[in-house]
Amino acid sequence: METNELDQISNFRTYLKNETNLAPRSIKQYISVARRFLLSGTGLNFDVSDINKFISNQCRNKRNYLVGYALQHFLVSLGRKDLVSDVVHQKTLPRKKVFRYIEKKILQEIIDNLDWPYQLYALMQIKAGFRIRELLMLKIQNIDFHRNNNLIFISLGQDSKGYKARTTRLSKKYEPIIKKQLKGRTFGYMFIPENKQGSKEKIDRWCDNEIRYFNDRLFKLGQEHNVEGLSSHYLRHCFSDYFVRCGGRIIDLQKVLGHSRIDTTALYISSSDKETDRVFENMG
Repeated sequence: METNELDQISNFRTYLKNETNLAPRSIKQYISVARRFLLSGTGLNFDVSDINKFISNQCRNKRNYLVGYALQHFLVSLGRKDLVSDVVHQKTLPRKKVFRYIEKKILQEIIDNLDWPYQLYALMQIKAGFRIRELLMLKIQNIDFHRNNNLIFISLGQDSKGYKARTTRLSKKYEPIIKKQLKGRTFGYMFIPENKQGSKEKIDRWCDNEIRYFNDRLFKLGQEHNVEGLSSHYLRHCFSDYFVRCGGRIIDLQKVLGHSRIDTTALYISSSDKETDRVFENMG
């Protein structure tokens, strides 16, 4: 790799750290994609056809969700935003995991076996549809207890995936346990301990460790309750399924989850013959 290409990789790393909300692991993956792209022979004199050919080759034998996104960010860091919209995202194989509906009783037993604050993590994911990282990064000043008599409004913006500003809600009955976590605080992070705050790298490291432990606990508890592959992301699927089963519309669910495409939202919902029968019965 030539010197100017190495400089661009270094600039790309700086861009990802300063201009995105990506975790350190994702930053490493994005940099790896950019490095492979430059080593593929295109150098810095490339056009969009070279990019899409590289993506196609990378995704030929496996699922790859980040190659296109990584190269889009790389283009921005190079100042070539005009090419970003022409990058084709490849998803060559179907998702391996199929979401299976979990009865609320079983899910509650799993939550009861978690320690604090992991119980609260799980509850807020199931009841409000948080991604786990944006939940850990939640700031107290974005929680509104007073806008509505029945609901707590929670705003997500800069710390959400893709910086998509959105609002989710939580039943007012959960106010006491949320305030238990706040301990009288009205400002700052809801979950990140003060001694773990500081630089972005320090916060990301704490979040990574917390997510890893939380997912390990969920996976083990899932096995004990015959739920395969239970994870924090699975809980977001549970929220989506419960939202629809309680009468929510998929277009509203899309906004709550922060999805750009409604077909992504559809993947979060399980299919049930019983639910289909119930809908037809209600239609009369």
